[in-house]
Amino acid sequence: MSKRNLTYLSLAFVWFSVHFGGGFASGRQPVDFFIRHHWTAVFMPAVAMATTGLTLYFGWILAVKYNTYDYASWSKRIYYPFAKVMGPIFSVVLNTTMILATAVAFATSGSTLEQMIGTNFLMNTVVTGVVIFLLTIFGAGLVRKAATAISVFMMIALLGVYIPNVIAFFPKMIENLKAIHDVTTAPGADYSVWEALWWGLKYGGLQGCAIGAYIVHAQACPDKSSLGKAAFMGFLLNAFILYLAYFGIIIFYDKGATTQVVPSLFVVSNGIGGGFMAIVLSVTLILASISTGVSLIFGVAHRVVIFLGRNMDEATKLRNLRKHSIIASFLLLVVCWGVAQFGLIPLVATGFGAVGWMALLAISVPVILRGLGIWSPEPDGAKILLVPAVPAGE
Repeated sequence: MSKRNLTYLSLAFVWFSVHFGGGFASGRQPVDFFIRHHWTAVFMPAVAMATTGLTLYFGWILAVKYNTYDYASWSKRIYYPFAKVMGPIFSVVLNTTMILATAVAFATSGSTLEQMIGTNFLMNTVVTGVVIFLLTIFGAGLVRKAATAISVFMMIALLGVYIPNVIAFFPKMIENLKAIHDVTTAPGADYSVWEALWWGLKYGGLQGCAIGAYIVHAQACPDKSSLGKAAFMGFLLNAFILYLAYFGIIIFYDKGATTQVVPSLFVVSNGIGGGFMAIVLSVTLILASISTGVSLIFGVAHRVVIFLGRNMDEATKLRNLRKHSIIASFLLLVVCWGVAQFGLIPLVATGFGAVGWMALLAISVPVILRGLGIWSPEPDGAKILLVPAVPAGE
């Protein structure tokens, strides 16, 4: 099989690696978006990843159709004739997500250090903030280069946590699932399948919020068939790891795993792996949190720098670039650190939950409707059509 024919796998793995943020790796996202909604939520990880997959698939398709691989030009075509309104709305959703994700990185590192060595959460987040600030100013490039390696290491660590436990405690997992089912379906029980579905869709919207970072990758395989394979493989990979985390935490449901700030650490501490894997996972979570924090702070700070220099000529902008970068990074870190003090559980359940429905309505719904041709206004009145396969060699 040719290298070109396998390019779609790279797109699937890009989605796979981006999914591994602090909220997911800590286990809080599987708990707050799925497990706490009891039996009806057992089907929702698949619904969530299907929502994200459709968003990315049609986003890629439309990027190829319009030959727009940056978000600014892509969004103008996607949101026509409401781009002037929807563009700023997306920016608000995106920036809110990045601030929340950075705050979650702070909180994940702070909570992990608290459980690992017993130090105070507040002090842990301060230390994490100082490290992120120094790396943003002096070593952001190095951290961004290491981000892929850290993501791979985190994937291996999480697989090492969940797969052995799911295998070893499979009967216990089934027992707990049955208990959850019985509680959910008991007469008078107040558990809504619609609420579970809503949270599943919100998770799909939350993950699709990063579409601006995915669009550029559509150039790697600009044909409908390859993009379809990328979305399908991405769906399988992400649903698989999400279900692993879901079932791994369910094993210790009766021991209070869902009440833990970092459920994944609780799983490894009480299951297969013991002390060694707990240390490996703790170090991985801390490294991933710092990497995420540096990458996101750097990205948002760049926008702030552009804003600060908006009325300056090029020479003045260049002269003030470092100063503006330091100011922007510091201010953003202070904001994210402040948000992190709400704690990991509220940030994921309330913060990500709110951003999830905003992203679902502002991004996923318009993109999917456009891709299906249901909502397709064009400047020239033409209907939107899915891009045909590009013959090999073109």
